[in-house]
Amino acid sequence: MSIDKQHPTTVDAGRARPVRWSGAPYRVEAVLFDFDGTLTKPGALDFSGIRSAIGCPPDEPVLEFIAGIVDEGERRRCAAVLERLEAEAADRSELNEGAAELVSFLRSHGVRLGIITRNGRASVERTLSHLPGLAASDFGLVITRDLPVPFKPAPDGLFHAATEWAVQPRHVLIVGDHELDIQAGKAAGALTALLTNGAAEPSAPGAADFAVGALSELVDVVRYGLPLPCGKLPTDLLGGALESIAPAALSLLVGAAVGEARGPSLARHHVRLNPPKRVRPGSGTPGTSS
Repeated sequence: MSIDKQHPTTVDAGRARPVRWSGAPYRVEAVLFDFDGTLTKPGALDFSGIRSAIGCPPDEPVLEFIAGIVDEGERRRCAAVLERLEAEAADRSELNEGAAELVSFLRSHGVRLGIITRNGRASVERTLSHLPGLAASDFGLVITRDLPVPFKPAPDGLFHAATEWAVQPRHVLIVGDHELDIQAGKAAGALTALLTNGAAEPSAPGAADFAVGALSELVDVVRYGLPLPCGKLPTDLLGGALESIAPAALSLLVGAAVGEARGPSLARHHVRLNPPKRVRPGSGTPGTSS
């Protein structure tokens, strides 16, 4: 199953919607989650405090600042401060709303799952050890800055995941609450979803393919991108799709065949089961077309 630009309008107002979309179908085989502010509630990691502790300017990313320190001793000191503050944040981190349910849904549908973060692995594992309903074993890959690949916004981590999973990057959905997540996904040619956590959705060039206020809203986005092994659209999604079709276009739809159930959403549209007979030109009487 794939989705075009009409399908997201079938979900309720305020739920998942594409920000910019070309109309091309998409497919979701794997999902990569950012960690802080995505799987966990935002605010546990105090970036202002980290910058103050290591002398990082407010407009410069922390990891890039540390990497640019020439003196090795000072660079090690700043890295140690960062790890200590990450560990403290891990202890007070809380599971974001809808995270456990979304991960369970994705696992039940065979979607490959991973984490991609600029954090160190130790802090990620420390956080996951006490989050209810979520465990490290839920994720096939955990990509942190400890791996020998450039971190976000570079696309290398996403390419690494796609290679490990043997999937095309365009079939990977990356979910995050920061522009760095979207930049990494765009650079890799992946699908991107911005999690606003209830905040106003930004409007900027290179915006995400999808923007959602909560993780629970990603369920419909993923469902439209899941392969359909039986070749049929689930009844609830079909009903929603029909809601977005103009009444004048309903005559183009083919009704249920013998032995196939017509769900309540489909029945409301009174779709004709048989096409009308055509009139031969000049005859003025009904007939069948040649």
